[in-house]
Amino acid sequence: MLMSAETNPPNLEQEEKKHNLRLLIFENKQTGKILYACYMSVANADVQNTAEIHYKNVGTLTGTISFYT
Repeated sequence: MLMSAETNPPNLEQEEKKHNLRLLIFENKQTGKILYACYMSVANADVQNTAEIHYKNVGTLTGTISFYT
């Protein structure tokens, strides 16, 4: 996670809750073969725990989700 120079250590815990990077692996359920994978980057505007955000259910996210292959 990249932080700006204005961020001080007391805000670090709140900033960590706003950002999350995950590896998503998609596989064929019948064969178990991996089809493809991508990274999912979650940047939330509010202080919501991004660990609670799922691939198909973003809940009340007020930020952005980016996918990288």
